[in-house]
Amino acid sequence: MKPATSTKTRVGRPGACLFFALCAVAHPQSIVGTWQTTFPAATTFPEQRTVVKISTAKDGSLKGMFIPIDRNPDGFPLMSVKFTAPDFSFVLGAVSYQGKMSADGNSIVGTWNGMSAPGVPDTKPLTWVRATPDTEWTYSGPKAPPPMAADADPSFEVATIKPTPPPADGHALWILGRRHFTASNCTAMELIKVAYFVRGRQVVDGPKWINDQKWDVVAETDSDIPGQPSEAQTRVMVRKLLEQRFGLKVHLTQKESTVYAMVMDKPDKPSAKLTKSDEQDKPMMIAGGPPGDDGLQTMQFVHTTMKEFAALMMNMIQTHQIVDETGLEGKYDFKIQVPRSAFQPSPGVEDLPDPAFAQAIQPLGLKFVLKKEPLEMVAVDHLEQPTAN
Repeated sequence: MKPATSTKTRVGRPGACLFFALCAVAHPQSIVGTWQTTFPAATTFPEQRTVVKISTAKDGSLKGMFIPIDRNPDGFPLMSVKFTAPDFSFVLGAVSYQGKMSADGNSIVGTWNGMSAPGVPDTKPLTWVRATPDTEWTYSGPKAPPPMAADADPSFEVATIKPTPPPADGHALWILGRRHFTASNCTAMELIKVAYFVRGRQVVDGPKWINDQKWDVVAETDSDIPGQPSEAQTRVMVRKLLEQRFGLKVHLTQKESTVYAMVMDKPDKPSAKLTKSDEQDKPMMIAGGPPGDDGLQTMQFVHTTMKEFAALMMNMIQTHQIVDETGLEGKYDFKIQVPRSAFQPSPGVEDLPDPAFAQAIQPLGLKFVLKKEPLEMVAVDHLEQPTAN
């Protein structure tokens, strides 16, 4: 009996070693970490170092940031990240990457599918290398100024206002939250909407030209007050500019209106797909990808408040005011998926928003409720052509 037992022991050990070796090979490498590469120079941009940081979201899924490290320390959120060893892929807006991780888990070889110019596909081989604390690239460019003191009351030190030269077509454009404020192709109505953070339906009265004459504005913040103004502070400065240069006088009132209240479906059970942002001081970021095979377009929101989300939804649902009544404070990270066809103007169904948008916010634990409630209105008492520069 002893020899037989001895033989089993000798055979069993190599078998156990082989079992553990197979497990080691089959065990997937982790994609979490920092990866970096250098994009070769192209006709539209010079050679640039780029970093992708992959991490795990609170719900266990993967998320990532795409950082052109020589130009931007914060980067852009990836629309999607997938990893099933050794296959790795991500989507960033209209561009994507597919590759395979090496056996040692330290590099990824694959293909970048992007755009070398608008409408010009650009496919090239691209290899990412896992960074270590010693090799990781860091941003070395100019740092953004610190935030302006919350109790500061800034004004524009210098402002130039000129009629938009013909043809004054196209959409209005303005940039908030910087020491240099610019507005192009904007009517006085658009500037009032910026100043008071309201929609056009909330501005009443005023001269006929409030919606006709277009202006280009360039303004600089008071140099005696350090720091970068917040969006709210910039809106107050635009309000002061309208008062000083356009002679704007208003009074605030309320009007009973039918609105879509955006509320939580189950207030006691928030959705896991609506996660609190790790960095509450970062500005809102939005990324949009091309429609998938199912016709759905993914929109990703990062560092976004529910009030900001409601305001953005009003760009797509324009029949009613959307009011944030979720009770959710702070900034959140989340995604929604909407059929591309839903971005065409739609009157809704039975006085409800396009079902596509109602369905899009359901996974976030949110819904729209049609109701009547007082809506703040900005009544224009006086407005005149701007004074000379």
